[in-house]
Amino acid sequence: MALAYWRDECKINHPQIDYEHHHLLNLLERLYRLVLLGQPDNAIQNTLDTLFNALLEHCETEEALMEIFAYPDGNSHIEEHEEILAQIFNYRLTLEQGLRPLTIDDVHDLATWLTNHVCTTDLKMMQYVQHQQKNDGQAMTQEINHRLFSLVI
Repeated sequence: MALAYWRDECKINHPQIDYEHHHLLNLLERLYRLVLLGQPDNAIQNTLDTLFNALLEHCETEEALMEIFAYPDGNSHIEEHEEILAQIFNYRLTLEQGLRPLTIDDVHDLATWLTNHVCTTDLKMMQYVQHQQKNDGQAMTQEINHRLFSLVI
């Protein structure tokens, strides 16, 4: 059994961001399998940590693009990032403190959030960015590559 939330119409046609989206979904799939198979809490905690860190890096990539292009809905987009990061952090903390285990429903909620975010919020942002790139040309593309490359290093 798999989460299988990815839909081709969610592809936003930005190689780095599409790669990161797939990586996040793969981490969610790993988390799902750990919970489904009743694996030890430390394995689940480690995967939550990896997911949190990968999502944090991904959010930084998107937020750099939004800043470069002065994306008008950037604040609400960033708020969505902050909400899901807080949710993952709270799952991790709750699990670490032994208050309750992570459930299949929790993982489904994360996967549903990511899919909805990618297919609506991220797609809208990328359409704006791509439109701006067409208008601003090569200078903007060089700035983007410089900023994104510096995030990866």
